[in-house]
Amino acid sequence: MAKSDTTATNSSAATVGFEAKLWAAADALRNNIWRKIAANESESRTLAQLRDTLLPKLISRELRVAEGATP
Repeated sequence: MAKSDTTATNSSAATVGFEAKLWAAADALRNNIWRKIAANESESRTLAQLRDTLLPKLISRELRVAEGATP
């Protein structure tokens, strides 16, 4: 194998290695985003359920919030 053939092979292998690392990083980023989306959807459902439970009680004055109350 000539010297230029070896250089081309090494360059090609380096490119393939870089592409594999790039795809792995993209997959990790995508997976992280999907996990955050799922967590946000779950939190949204929980908050909607809490709203649907408390709002009618607040409107009917069955439940009151003390003035000046701080969390």
